[in-house]
Amino acid sequence: MKGLQRVLCLLAGLLLWVSPTLAEAAAATAANGKSPDAFAAALAEMPSVTGASADGWIYYQEYDAASDTAKLMKKKADGSSVQEVKASELLIQPYNYSRMVDYRYADHNMIPASNKPAFIKQLVQNPNAFIIDMIGDSVLYWTGTVKDGVYQSGTIKKATLAGKQPTVVTADNGKIDFASFTIHKNTLFYTVEEGETYALYRVGLDGKNKKKLAGDYYRPVQQMNKTMGPVKYYSMYQRGSITISQDQIVYLNHDEHLVRLTTDGGGKRVLNQAEVSSPFVEGDWLYYSTKANPAAEDWLSSYYYYGPIYKVKLSGGKPVPITKGHSNLVFVKDGWVYYQTEWHELNQRLIRVKTDGTGAQTVLSGLVGDQEFYIRAVFGDWLTYAINDNGEPAGEYRIRLNGTGKTKLSYSAEADVETPADKAQLEQAVKQNYGKYEVPDMLKQTIALEEELREKKMLLGGGLLGPNFAEFGIGYRYESTPIDVIPFALEDWDDEVHYGFLTDFGTVRSLDEAVIVRVTPYEDDPVQIVARNFREFMQLLAYETLGAHYLDTQMSKADYAALQEEAEEVESSLTAKEKDVMRIVRERFALKPIGDVHAYLNQLGKERKQQIAAATEDGLGVVYDGPEADSAKRLAFDFEEYEDGVHRADVKVFFDEASTLDKLAFLRDAQYRYLWEGNSKVIAYLQEQLKAMGLADEANRIAYPEPSEYDDEYEGEGQGEYDDLYESYFGS
Repeated sequence: MKGLQRVLCLLAGLLLWVSPTLAEAAAATAANGKSPDAFAAALAEMPSVTGASADGWIYYQEYDAASDTAKLMKKKADGSSVQEVKASELLIQPYNYSRMVDYRYADHNMIPASNKPAFIKQLVQNPNAFIIDMIGDSVLYWTGTVKDGVYQSGTIKKATLAGKQPTVVTADNGKIDFASFTIHKNTLFYTVEEGETYALYRVGLDGKNKKKLAGDYYRPVQQMNKTMGPVKYYSMYQRGSITISQDQIVYLNHDEHLVRLTTDGGGKRVLNQAEVSSPFVEGDWLYYSTKANPAAEDWLSSYYYYGPIYKVKLSGGKPVPITKGHSNLVFVKDGWVYYQTEWHELNQRLIRVKTDGTGAQTVLSGLVGDQEFYIRAVFGDWLTYAINDNGEPAGEYRIRLNGTGKTKLSYSAEADVETPADKAQLEQAVKQNYGKYEVPDMLKQTIALEEELREKKMLLGGGLLGPNFAEFGIGYRYESTPIDVIPFALEDWDDEVHYGFLTDFGTVRSLDEAVIVRVTPYEDDPVQIVARNFREFMQLLAYETLGAHYLDTQMSKADYAALQEEAEEVESSLTAKEKDVMRIVRERFALKPIGDVHAYLNQLGKERKQQIAAATEDGLGVVYDGPEADSAKRLAFDFEEYEDGVHRADVKVFFDEASTLDKLAFLRDAQYRYLWEGNSKVIAYLQEQLKAMGLADEANRIAYPEPSEYDDEYEGEGQGEYDDLYESYFGS
């Protein structure tokens, strides 16, 4: 090891003559006893790495539970010398969302301020200034007005490290994108917001030869041009500076076309006319993915199917294909093109080929079922990535770019492993939710089919025909979920929207016969009847393109016709997999089309009106065949009097006089008006009444969602005395 250190130190001395920066990095790694590859592996092991310094320190964020804040820390690559870092110790400005002010976007190399001249330290500590970069014995910095954390107008200046010979480089009208700052050959390149787009500018570091190069700049093309200490670094989520390669600037305009021009603004040329994905520059070549089938009507092909990958000279010319089929470009590094197969394909893979399209190698594979990988970052020759399984974290890893050395990271996030206790708790919650009812066999089969198709990656990240089916525990309820509804599916596009069995306060014999409702929390009319029973609900899903997402028994013919026009557009954009899923569901359950859906809904609404003994504000009504159902005398609760809250004694007065039918109607209307929301005393009283009425299941469900820890019944100073006085007159 000592011999290796001597060699590295000698190498550092030789590099000093060539490049001070490289020399510092080599010397630092030698002193730290770590090769660049080991340093890269150490960076990959960090869960929240911020950067690295030339003297071998790794900087990272660490959450401090005591202060509930993140602290900036540093340590050596071997894990030693852990210590906290003060912001004033570094030439790094804190992140500012107002103008993308973050030196890390330009470079992840952390520069200590301790050995810098007083002027540099003053800039670091000045809240109205920040350092853009240090070039040799000069510093480029911004100074101006910062108001409420927002960088206003200012001036970009250059001076010596001692603060001598300050020169105005350019004025800032408050529209410069700080993340775009790029220095190339003693020239500052940057973009300025102008209307709905950006303009690209250049100016000499001496303040001369300012020039607008382009007015259609949208965003940069990616490039493997960042470093972190002695290693190359690339993040999938980094905001790029202006891309300059071979003295040529490459960017995407607002039409998503690739544009190239020289650094003096000449030779501007659009390199492609087709829509591209993930353009990347290496050397004098530009690489990009194309749309696999731009004319395709289905949404997946229109948005996601990419490939093949092409490359084209920055000087122009005919694009050259590198790959065939679906291949989404990820990055290009050291003569290799890295791309991934589609996320919705079985065994998603990361593959690399040489830039001439030969020598294909699989870097990452072996995923099973619904697993997908997400690439995080590149550190030297190491790649970090995360695996998700059905949307849940399933591990984080690092692997060499040649596909070897796969290692699970120490901070790897894992999906929660269900313990026997967890399973028993869920089973109990489901039993509480279903109460006296059994889970219908058809629902069990539907849940099993959804899991089967998900494992085959046929559901494209969503549920079966839209909704996600499950046996939900009693904890999954909203304030607007009727207490006699048992949820069984969540809408894919909004998991607050759910479908459930309406038991009509326990009067249906089995859930196979229960009406199906859609609950859309926080809407004015949150509950709608959508199907006569579960089987017919599945018929709607299997044949109606929009399923039961927007259907209800109150829908007019005109509204349904407009919905059908939208459905036809959606149907034309269905993927082959989605069509296959609809076919499989139809065949598995022997489902037939309903036919005239509007007539079906209309008839369903008429049947409901005939069944109910009392109308309610939520539109569901009360199905009841007790003796008072035929009575013309009804007792109604005066809800208008209690808009700001109700005391349990008020409810008690009503319940002491009301019939069973009136009580059931009250329960529907009170829930529709959120009368007992968060009111634990009223909830407790209603639980007692429901049990007395033989509705033990509803008594359990009314307690969910659970109210807050405090009782919000008539909140306010002195309320305790009011409650005592009220109860002394009217009872508890």
